[in-house]
Amino acid sequence: MEKQAFWFDYGHYQTVNYDVLASTPEFDQLIRHRRVMEPLHQLMGGDLCFSEIGLRHMDRYTDIPKHWGWHRDGQHLMEHPLRTRNIQLILYLAEVDETTHCFSISPESVDQPVLENKDAQLQRGGIYNLYGPAGTAILCSYSVLHSATVRTTEKKRKTVQVYYGHRDHP
Repeated sequence: MEKQAFWFDYGHYQTVNYDVLASTPEFDQLIRHRRVMEPLHQLMGGDLCFSEIGLRHMDRYTDIPKHWGWHRDGQHLMEHPLRTRNIQLILYLAEVDETTHCFSISPESVDQPVLENKDAQLQRGGIYNLYGPAGTAILCSYSVLHSATVRTTEKKRKTVQVYYGHRDHP
């Protein structure tokens, strides 16, 4: 049976493809890039594993002004010193600034309790929009409250998103 790529439609302005089996030398160079692996080992410790890779295309958007879909991709790993279960690498393939869609987080400290209520976390941590030129790489705990900030824009945002985990955890 031939393997097929699945593109998910997140509205008329966004398409996403996630695949745990992307296996080309080009993707391997990104997944195992030394400038990514060194900080991952420092942040996570222990043996790491690759989880999945995703390609995201956010098209021009002319509907509702700025909005978010705040979420956590999974729970914190409370026995880890930084509560980090998995880390997400977001690589901007196009310039991202105040006039485009961007990745946004609501930071939290390991010294504070995890707030499951999204509004309470946004009140405490605020919203930080992450900008940069094409080639910008962001490492983020997938448990931190985050969102794509969707803006009215004529510009496209393209990203590669790679997820890493602890080899001894699901």
